[in-house]
Formats: sequence, C-alpha cells, structure tokens
Amino acid sequence: MKLTTYTLRTKVPCPLKIVLASDLHGKDYQNAIELAESTRPDLILCTGDMMQNTVDYSVEESFSRNGFRFMVEGARIAPLYYSLGNHEFGTSPENML
Repeated sequence: MKLTTYTLRTKVPCPLKIVLASDLHGKDYQNAIELAESTRPDLILCTGDMMQNTVDYSVEESFSRNGFRFMVEGARIAPLYYSLGNHEFGTSPENML
C-alpha cells in the first residue's frame, strides 16, 4: 500500500481531507487502515473492488474479509462511503452477514 497526497484548489470554503481507497483485492487491510488513520481524514471514499462478490465467495475468504474489515474499521475513523466495483458484482447485504 502507498499513500499519495494531492492538493486541489476548489471553491469549497474550508479544507477537506479525503482518503480514497480501492482495489484492496485481498491485500492486508491493516497497513491501509494505518495509512488512512494517519491522515486524520474528514471522509473516506471506497470506490470499489474492496471485496469479491459474496454470492460466489464467502465474506470470510481473505479477498473479501480484508476489504470488509477495512470498511468496518475505516468507518470508525471517519464517515465512509462505498460504491461497488466490478469484483463485487452479485454482492448484497444479505450475503455479507
């Protein structure tokens, strides 16, 4: 995992720190959580491919479990929003419990 920092000038009247996470694909989530937490973000955006579809693969399998754990722990750091990617095709809340 790596942390890349960008500064964007906008018309938003106050600074906003956003963490963008995607494509965890079973990688160890702990390093990603530590990086996210170290930035003290106002918002965390997960833009897909954090898990595999939970119809064909259990959320307990590493490539799903790590992404799920990142989102659970990330939501404790800052408000977290998640959008599905192509690897989550078939994922539903019922399959994640």
